[in-house]
Amino acid sequence: FGETVAASHHTIAVGAPGDDDLGANSGAVYVFVETAGVWSLEAKLLPSDGAAGDEFGASVDIEEDLILVGAPGREMVGVGLDVGAAYAFERSGTVWTEEIQLLASDPGARNLFGASVAIAGEDHHAESADQLVIVGAPQDSDVVPYGGSAYVFAETAGVWTEEVKLTDANAGENDLFGTAVDMLGAMAIVGSPQDDDFVPDGGAIFAFEEDLGVWTQTQHKFGVAPSNPDRRLGSSVAISHVAVVAGAPL
Repeated sequence: FGETVAASHHTIAVGAPGDDDLGANSGAVYVFVETAGVWSLEAKLLPSDGAAGDEFGASVDIEEDLILVGAPGREMVGVGLDVGAAYAFERSGTVWTEEIQLLASDPGARNLFGASVAIAGEDHHAESADQLVIVGAPQDSDVVPYGGSAYVFAETAGVWTEEVKLTDANAGENDLFGTAVDMLGAMAIVGSPQDDDFVPDGGAIFAFEEDLGVWTQTQHKFGVAPSNPDRRLGSSVAISHVAVVAGAPL
């Protein structure tokens, strides 16, 4: 409990990916609200199809009455283990309801889709969408083994669609692009903590921006150089109107 947290106004979402309600390590998310300085538990969120090992709550984000939760350990029949999924919950009054389960259009075993999630919020500026979210899949192997990817989904009038799959065209093996993601407006930030372009496993960060439905990399990936190896820059990322912050835990 507390492995992941997110806050929006007077509501906090807390991930507990080791919760066992639906099986060992099936996971859960707890929602707390503050009223007149007093915090209380509003809901405990569980996925409609949760199962052992899903680790629902390994990632979480909240914006107003929308919570997005990653379950990177979710198994998919016919595909394999650790395919992953993300779930959107919406609040009406004090009741949270699962709105949709988001899946990659090209799921793969061990992709860990849902290892990171972020919501763009009301400031997304997308002309045709009501909401934008991003879901990381750091072990996706489309470009190279475990090069990683991140998927952007758009919601319009209650209908969710996958808008784009973001990757590093020059990814190296085990870069883990998508380990961390964040969104602000129509800009997405993606961390790739084992990128080797600057130094071995020094890590890098990527910025993408959407214009009229088209996503482009707005800046070459950036990192810290010169630097010691194994910094793992991009293990965590956050964006505001004026800055990007990235963690380098090693």
